[in-house]
Amino acid sequence: MHRTLKEELSKRAIDELVLGALGVGVSQVARCHGGLFNTSYRVELADRRQVFLRVAPPDDRPLLGVERALLKRESHFGPIFRTCGAPVPQMLFADFSRRRIDRDYVLSEFIPGLNWFYAKKKVEAHQESLMAQLGALTRQVHGAVNAEGWFGYPAPFPHHSSWASFVESYVDLLERDLPRHPYASLPDELLPSRALHRIEPLLKDVREPRLVHGDLWARNILIRCDAAEPSIVALLDQDRALWGDPWFEWVFYAFQYPDSFWQNYGRKPPKPDSSEGLRQILYRACGGVQASLEDALHFRKRKASQQMMGYAQRDLETLLKET
Repeated sequence: MHRTLKEELSKRAIDELVLGALGVGVSQVARCHGGLFNTSYRVELADRRQVFLRVAPPDDRPLLGVERALLKRESHFGPIFRTCGAPVPQMLFADFSRRRIDRDYVLSEFIPGLNWFYAKKKVEAHQESLMAQLGALTRQVHGAVNAEGWFGYPAPFPHHSSWASFVESYVDLLERDLPRHPYASLPDELLPSRALHRIEPLLKDVREPRLVHGDLWARNILIRCDAAEPSIVALLDQDRALWGDPWFEWVFYAFQYPDSFWQNYGRKPPKPDSSEGLRQILYRACGGVQASLEDALHFRKRKASQQMMGYAQRDLETLLKET
């Protein structure tokens, strides 16, 4: 029987977690059904404050290698995003000890706002303005450089002295999970590692470990519409963040952003035959493999997972043919 990533906590368990973390009792709890990974709750405290509780999947769920310790990753990167001026919720408490429950969990401030993805029709007339705001915020994020000099994810993953080393590790994790795929596969000659070795010299063009959000799309952005012009008030879910190449952001190759975004971002989309463009094709191929594995192992979506693997195979064929 397929078991989903999410597993609810009892009201009593939530009461105990919140009281132990914040020293305040719980007045009301509401389950949040957005998001695909963590089990989330909006919690009203006895003192009328609202907080957000996120609980990681149980350890017996079929996580991918790249999905280990996502809440630990978010707790690492949250303060860094805030330091560079990005509007992310402040983390109030994080517990990875497994003393209270056998799952990781975090409590963060609750920021009122509308999810941009679900409010698209409401703000349709203001899309250009919102995209301009997003361009400026993304520029702020990508302007942050890791002062410690390493690339990749924080512990428990190893730090990497080069971007090429991290990408090699990332590809290896994906390929280790491929045999678990129930619906699709890649021939040996089209594995991502083959394409990686073809363009590895281009990965060495990435010399600075810059802050990458990793999941910066409309579902992870809150907006507020209480003024004449809607505004972005929060960037959510930094659990996919890393230090590396800004072009690794999957939204850059998944969506066609308008000029208003790129003008405020300060750079133009890369040309397909440039170093940035060829790197982006590799990232897109790897993203396709990862999305295919997620669709198959987490959600049992046969058609979607096969479609994503097909996209990945097309990109890998392009890289192996043109480089």
